[in-house]
Amino acid sequence: MLLININRNYICMLLVSVVLAGCGKGTEDINKFIEETNTNLRLSIKPIPGYKPVENFEYTGETLGRDPFTRKDVISIQAEIEKRQRENRTLEPLESYPIESFTYLGFIVEPATKNTKIILQTSDGLIKYAKLNEKIGTNNGRIKSVNEAFVEIIEEGSPSGGDSEKKVLKIMKKE
Repeated sequence: MLLININRNYICMLLVSVVLAGCGKGTEDINKFIEETNTNLRLSIKPIPGYKPVENFEYTGETLGRDPFTRKDVISIQAEIEKRQRENRTLEPLESYPIESFTYLGFIVEPATKNTKIILQTSDGLIKYAKLNEKIGTNNGRIKSVNEAFVEIIEEGSPSGGDSEKKVLKIMKKE
């Protein structure tokens, strides 16, 4: 049994060496092909295209009609964009009245949902219901908080086209 295993090992090594010995011969045709390809190969490299001079441009503020580095222009553009967005969307019911036209009557807390409904009266006598964070007034106002005495509203806007400012307004409860 041991003799058979040893013979198998010798036979395997003999086969591997015969196979590897056959790989080294017969590469003349490949070498000949490589030499022919290198001699017939002609590379044609296109010359670099000529440089076209560029005309100088000097920027002055009057060239484009405005100075792009002034903050006032940027803010007025931003205010214009906000105005267009406001015009293109459907206004909430409380946004059609100025804040000064509201009178605070009180609030109701729904026991099941814990939602707070604020009761407001407009200057023309209509009763309106609002909730926290709802938009109100004509100047981007939002209802921030409510208590027994007043409703607190934050208006964000730039009415004069200057820096954006936040105003805190209060609608006091009607006695």
